[in-house]
Amino acid sequence: MCSHEVMLSMPSQELQEILALDIGTRTIMGVVLQKSARGYHIRAAELYEHKERAMYDGQVHNVAAVAQGVSKVKTILERRRKKIFPRAAVAAAGRTLKMATGQAQRERAGLSEVTTAEVRALELEALRHAQTALTQQEGETAAGFFCVGYSISQYLLEGHPISELVGQVGQNIGVELIATFLPRVVVTGLFAVLQKAGLEPASLTLEPIAALEICVPSGMRQLNLALVDIGAGTADIALVRRGRVFAYAMAPVAGDEITDTLCRQYLLDFDTGETVKRQLSYTDHVIFTDILGQEQQLSSADIISSLQPAIRKVAAEIATEILSLNGGPPDAVLLVGGGSLTPNLPQALAAALELPESRVGIRTRETIASVTGQTK
Repeated sequence: MCSHEVMLSMPSQELQEILALDIGTRTIMGVVLQKSARGYHIRAAELYEHKERAMYDGQVHNVAAVAQGVSKVKTILERRRKKIFPRAAVAAAGRTLKMATGQAQRERAGLSEVTTAEVRALELEALRHAQTALTQQEGETAAGFFCVGYSISQYLLEGHPISELVGQVGQNIGVELIATFLPRVVVTGLFAVLQKAGLEPASLTLEPIAALEICVPSGMRQLNLALVDIGAGTADIALVRRGRVFAYAMAPVAGDEITDTLCRQYLLDFDTGETVKRQLSYTDHVIFTDILGQEQQLSSADIISSLQPAIRKVAAEIATEILSLNGGPPDAVLLVGGGSLTPNLPQALAAALELPESRVGIRTRETIASVTGQTK
């Protein structure tokens, strides 16, 4: 079963306040959200950093370790909200993303209003066509992939594009969508973590779909934009133009690429390298101890300079994905995620796309008007 999110049955009262989890390569973020008139209100939030490298490139490698982190986040948020959260909404990432398009049309009898159930059935029919297309593309290997979400490219009423079908009157309705698929091992790994942490999945969606919904509202989608969510293990990409989402992709490079380079150049263990990397943006000098026990003090500018080849490599791989899917540079690029804070990465990406630096920017929490609460 698949939809904009993979939805599972959930009592209506739980929709008032829900636990959402971003189980990332380096951190686990838990957010308790409540629907508001403007969008969503954050009631509580908690961040947990993995004590070991229990995930690689968005995939769970150590179920017990990741589940322990999820349990800690869940417990803290339950204490703050003084309630139990039996379910959680989850966003999934992964190194291997498959994408397929699907279309469906239906003739309707009479001139009654189109119902939500009719649109749902139409979307599911289009999804089946997308799954068939994936099987034709990938052959037997397609059986190893699970649909984790989809985006509507456009609805059709009497053959003409329309933004919303529900409530319309017509005899012919249609839909075009983009379905996204991840390896089943990625999805089952996340489900195993939730089960071990005492949670059931309320919904599942793809990380770039989640980021796109909140960071690029419909009013911005007439522009040709690329949204890039740069985490620790992957860079998730979504592309829009002329009001439509038309492509998703993932680049298997992100913040860990920079940390690994830092560790090799200065003989650091991974945790120390991660700490040094995070200090580069807000301090002039960094003091650290390498694996030989030698203390070093270096200027942040010198370290950033030494990291430029790795930063350009990350930017180049992200740019290659964007250019391949978009057919050229977009109008602008919006960056989100912790990896987007890597020094000089926005500038390097602008250069790789041959865009002015002013056309690549970081979308911060404060710029998202549809979410209130917990601005820190």
